[in-house]
Amino acid sequence: MHYTSWDRTDRENPRLLAEAEAIDRWPGLYFRKALLFRLTGDFDGARRLFAQADAANPNPTPLFRADMHLRQGELDFAQGRWEDARAHYADAAKALPGYWRADMRVAQMMAIDGKVPEALARFEAIAERFGEPDAMYVAAGLNRDLGNKDRSQQWIDRASKAWAERLAQLP
Repeated sequence: MHYTSWDRTDRENPRLLAEAEAIDRWPGLYFRKALLFRLTGDFDGARRLFAQADAANPNPTPLFRADMHLRQGELDFAQGRWEDARAHYADAAKALPGYWRADMRVAQMMAIDGKVPEALARFEAIAERFGEPDAMYVAAGLNRDLGNKDRSQQWIDRASKAWAERLAQLP
């Protein structure tokens, strides 16, 4: 069976990406290659490829800019470079104000810094505004940590319902 998914992480994926690069160089190609490098632990290679993706995009949208900062922040976070990660997450939030993925990362860093009530408020706002189950689960965990068992359970129930609704939409 031949797969053409760019998300494959086996030995064939680098070959397919190299073939695609020989045909055309576009930001998404470098972006996907960077994700592959990150998965294999080559963080420097991933950074280089994210930079190539950025350079290959002549008209980056705010979403593209935000996603680039998020991905770079994730690389930094995975390597324990928390200050760099924090800066990238803040830049992502500035690139696309109100982008829930960036806001979640900013809130994550707030929780790590011990600003749990402030982080909780952000996660709950994201969960309320976007119906995002991941934010609901984090809100549940932070509420639990703060001793708010009933509130925690409410968020767990809402997240479970949101995931069930999403799964029901799949073919």
